[in-house]
Amino acid sequence: MYAFVYDIFLRIIGFLVSILPLKGRKITAWKTGQKQVFGRLRQHQESLQGCIWFHVASLGEFEQAKPVIEAVRKNYPNERLLLTFFSPSGYEKMKDYNDVNLVTYLPLDTKANVQAFLQIVQPKLALFAKYEYWYNYLKALKKQNIPALLFSALFDENHLVFKWYGKPYQKAFLAFEDILVQDKRSFEIASKIFQQVNISGDTRVDRSLALPKEAPSYSSVEHFLQNKKCLIAGSTWPADIELLQPIPLNDWDIQLIIAPHEISTSTLESLKTIFPNSVRWSALHHDTHAQVLIIDEIGALKYLYQYASIAYIGGGFGKGIHNTLEPAAYEIPILFGPKHERFIEAVEMKKLGGAFSVNHPTELKEQVQTLLFDDEIYQKSAKATGDFLKQHANATKVVLTRIDKHLK
Repeated sequence: MYAFVYDIFLRIIGFLVSILPLKGRKITAWKTGQKQVFGRLRQHQESLQGCIWFHVASLGEFEQAKPVIEAVRKNYPNERLLLTFFSPSGYEKMKDYNDVNLVTYLPLDTKANVQAFLQIVQPKLALFAKYEYWYNYLKALKKQNIPALLFSALFDENHLVFKWYGKPYQKAFLAFEDILVQDKRSFEIASKIFQQVNISGDTRVDRSLALPKEAPSYSSVEHFLQNKKCLIAGSTWPADIELLQPIPLNDWDIQLIIAPHEISTSTLESLKTIFPNSVRWSALHHDTHAQVLIIDEIGALKYLYQYASIAYIGGGFGKGIHNTLEPAAYEIPILFGPKHERFIEAVEMKKLGGAFSVNHPTELKEQVQTLLFDDEIYQKSAKATGDFLKQHANATKVVLTRIDKHLK
């Protein structure tokens, strides 16, 4: 009954999305992608059959899959690799990623779509990152004896799988021959139900550690900084900007770089109003005398942290903070808002003295001032973030060991 209702529900959702005049760039991109997905798959069918299939939700989960994909490509250069996304934000950014044979959307999880997808692709192994797994795909993989692996997973007591109404999903999870989780808490929760659970760590750590080696230099940013200290605020929301606004840039002789979470016209115009002496990155030129640089491009933030003395991570006054591993790779102190408790890396870096939680503008101002002008505290904090990453590295090797088991 569950499978029937689930399938009908998805069919209705898919139909409504296709006919309703829903607006928005992401919705339009997703609708277009879903219409084209089977055409693209059939076009590349010969080069895909018998592939290793990686699936991620969006850009964040791709960062977890990327080191695994690169390791597989290096160790198994003759294997065919397929990468699918559910979210348009991830697909649009990585559709030209050349370490795989094809990047495409994942067809909606109806029985008919799943059957058609697997018939075209015929994967020898399926790998899912973190949260992204679908009921009909898992059931079909199990039925067709295609091994599946879930890596960098996180679980808590409120997860769908552990609810009474999630019993069907527990059976679907039997498709996973390995469930590799990020931390001890996830292991303790998941192992109460599943036997195939092991701790591997978070592959994003390995991905983050690689960032300083591949980061390009940006001459325009270097000229903007003029060798001054710099606070970079990444993935900010309006509540984060309220905290940053009172920082006395002139008095402290520092520069501020802001990378808003939403790069919309209204967001960029609002930031320009709040920080009159600011300039957008796309309009940055060598004769500018601005104190605030507004990043209006997606994807560069992870490299811009190379210029930061301190990083402030946004989202801590909303649903939760954004990526703290990327700035940690550059061994700098990290600040964020109060809603960080469900992010284990933030909690642990905070315990080590590498990260600090702030609740209001005065607290942020005091913490930034201490780090900027007390070199002993600064060095201790910076070392703590770097040490955290080094201590949690090599999750990719654990995942690759499980992949080797299936491929060899």
